[in-house]
Formats: sequence, C-alpha cells, structure tokens
Amino acid sequence: MNSVAMPDNSKVRKISFSSHIRKEYRDAVESLLFFNEQQDRFSDSIMRSIDTYCTPEIVTEGELLRIRINGAYDAQTICAFDEESFENSLIGIIIYTRSSAENIVVLHIAVDQQYAIDGIYADEMLTLRLIMKVKEAGRLLKGVTSIRIAYADNLDHPFTLPVR
Repeated sequence: MNSVAMPDNSKVRKISFSSHIRKEYRDAVESLLFFNEQQDRFSDSIMRSIDTYCTPEIVTEGELLRIRINGAYDAQTICAFDEESFENSLIGIIIYTRSSAENIVVLHIAVDQQYAIDGIYADEMLTLRLIMKVKEAGRLLKGVTSIRIAYADNLDHPFTLPVR
C-alpha cells in the first residue's frame, strides 16, 4: 500500500507581514488578486467593491510592487508570507485606504487556498490576522476611529471594527 505524505499542519506556521512587495512576487500577487480560487464565493461583494473603488492595478516602482486603485483613492497593502515555505511564499494580501478622516475601508482581501477557512492551514486565521494588521496601522493614524470591510456592505449591519 502506497502512503501519501501529508503536510504537517499541527504546528503554527511562521508568518511574516510586510507593507512592501518585491517585484519578484508579481506572479504571486496576480494569482492571489485576480485568479484566486475563493473569488466565486465572494463575487458579488468583490464586484461591489470594484464598482465603488475601481479595480486594483499592480504597478512596478523600482524594485517594489505597489497596488494602485484607479480612482481617487490611495491604496495601502499588507502582505503575508509563509517563511517556512519554499521561497517565502506570498500567502495573503489586504488592500485598504483611508476613506475619510475617521475611517479606513478594506477594499480587498485575498488569501491562498491553503489558508482559507476550509484550507489545511485554516487554524492560522490569516484573514483575521490581516484585518488586525490594518487595525494596528489605523491606530498609528491620527483621527482614525474605525475600519469597515467593503465586502460586508450588503449586510443589514455592515462590519465595522473600532480601531482602539
């Protein structure tokens, strides 16, 4: 009988976060943002976010990539990397902007299938950790009091997270 080696997901993965994306990650960024296996689950929410804030665009600036939103919004990103994987794999990205003096809005969230709610590394709670990183960034901005998730705008009570 042949045995198949299963990944060891019984331990916590070493995940790092950065607001910088090296240009070598362009294919990984494109894959996460535009060809993500999870898109079908959230297609209505994604389309609403794109209709409101425009489509994310990947731009090379020197040795780094920047995600731009084709509109009046200045987008920021936080990326998650699995330091235990081959070549420090990009496993998640969150795009956000300051929509007013008091509010940050999360425009897009994309995570690798293995880190999704039904993935083998679901216990890492990567989506939540990315949102918490935006919350940390919001605490550093004068006047910011809350974070809103654009994907949740269709809910009766949109998801808003206080920064403090």
